[in-house]
Amino acid sequence: MYNTCYSFLKRQDLAEDQAQEVFIAIFRSIGSFEGKSKLSTWIYKIAVTKCLDHIRTQHRQKRRANGFLSLFSLQHEIPEEKGATPYEHLSNKESGQAIAEAIDALPEKYKTVFILKYMEGLSQQEIAIITESTEKSVEGILTRSRQQLKEKLKEYYREMKESN
Repeated sequence: MYNTCYSFLKRQDLAEDQAQEVFIAIFRSIGSFEGKSKLSTWIYKIAVTKCLDHIRTQHRQKRRANGFLSLFSLQHEIPEEKGATPYEHLSNKESGQAIAEAIDALPEKYKTVFILKYMEGLSQQEIAIITESTEKSVEGILTRSRQQLKEKLKEYYREMKESN
């Protein structure tokens, strides 16, 4: 649960808080679980909804305060690889940040589907249930999100080449 929340919120404290909120919501609403999907899919749906609601609330609050919000704080650390040189570590961290920024720039629905598929490893069927869409729609969103990420990352790597 924590990993799912962290995938959306990118801050340990927020992920911990939201994971706790998810468990509270599960406890309060377990009686309404109808068994039409797997229990894990139902739980993912609650987690995604809670995280997206939190992001939307933050977005409204920060937009009022300063007119801008980045959905990811990007203050998380990329784990250091054993044996990596300082240059390799910096390069990996910069690449990780570029990828996180590219994912962050995706429209909310694309980002949600992308995270559930590639970071959480859910099937397209499970994602369709969570997002209340069809598997065909999920497939299309995944294709478009990969295309958008590819374009954004092409720009990043082109800029990297030009600066060297």
